[in-house]
Amino acid sequence: MAHKVKVKRSKSVPSSSDSDNSSSSSSSDSDSESTSGSSSDSSDTSSSSSSDSSTSSFKIPKNVSERKRKELLIVKQCIRSAHVQQYERKIIVQLKINSIAKMEACTPERFKEVGMRREERKKLLEAFRKRLEKNQLKRKGEDGKRKKNIGSKEVKMKKNFNAKVEKRKESEELDLRTEALLQFYQRVDPKMNCNRDHLRKVIKNYPGGPGNLAIFLDRKYQDVPEGWETLYERAYKILELGRQDLQDEHLTKQSGSRSLVSK
Repeated sequence: MAHKVKVKRSKSVPSSSDSDNSSSSSSSDSDSESTSGSSSDSSDTSSSSSSDSSTSSFKIPKNVSERKRKELLIVKQCIRSAHVQQYERKIIVQLKINSIAKMEACTPERFKEVGMRREERKKLLEAFRKRLEKNQLKRKGEDGKRKKNIGSKEVKMKKNFNAKVEKRKESEELDLRTEALLQFYQRVDPKMNCNRDHLRKVIKNYPGGPGNLAIFLDRKYQDVPEGWETLYERAYKILELGRQDLQDEHLTKQSGSRSLVSK
């Protein structure tokens, strides 16, 4: 153990001659470095002093979240940068600072450096303020309260259910109107061969009302017996009252005995 301690001491304590040599070599190296790099250092210090002077008043608070600290660091870099376009791209487009006060606090140094006029600065800040207000309206809404996120799955299910119900109602209505029109043609002429699918397509493709449908039917079936009501009136009545006629079993069973002749 004693031998080890002695070795350590001998290694750690340098001799006087070694120290003198090292000091002389270091001084000579420093002199050579200072003479060679004096011109480059002077240019660097002049550029850094101008950038540091612009950011000297802009300090990042200590008790700030990590995310906000990163944002403010980017702001500081933008202030140091020499291009207005790069500044606008990083600050206004990418960064979303919530308060306008922070935005205004970090802009004056940059504006002074670039030499931007007061009117241009006002326009830029006004555009940023409007964008912030628009984003807040999107997030919260007109009443100022934060919107509740409704589950998209429930909304889709409700929409699909409502769409199915509406489709079923339309299909039932179409079936009733088709059946009513079919019965009307059979009463006008029992020998007339009417296709149910064809009538269904006719009703579906003429959604403008019985008037448009009657014009189409008038062209197709012009041989209506004398003494009957016009095709337009009969089509209108049958289409409007088709649901009631079909739901009443007695009327549908005794349809042949009912007189359709006008008065």
